[in-house]
Order: sequence, then structure tokens, then C-alpha cells
Amino acid sequence: MKELRVRCSAGALRLAADGETFDGRDVVLIRLAPEPLAVYSPVAG
Repeated sequence: MKELRVRCSAGALRLAADGETFDGRDVVLIRLAPEPLAVYSPVAG
């Protein structure tokens, strides 16, 4: 199953391949299910 990491940045969602990071900040690991998933995790600060 393919994995993506997503985080909120300036009100926009950004994606990266599993294993990548965004300036060392926390990321949310999600798994793509057979059906489309929508994940939105606002990051304070």
C-alpha cells in the first residue's frame, strides 16, 4: 500500500513521498485506501 506524508503549510496541504520531511517538522502519515481519503491536519505555529 502506497504511503504519503501530508502537513498543513500556510493553509495549503503539501505531499511528500514516505520518508521525506518538511524542515524537520511533524508530519501525518496516511495510507491510501481503495477509496479516496481526505485528511486535513492544521499545524499550530
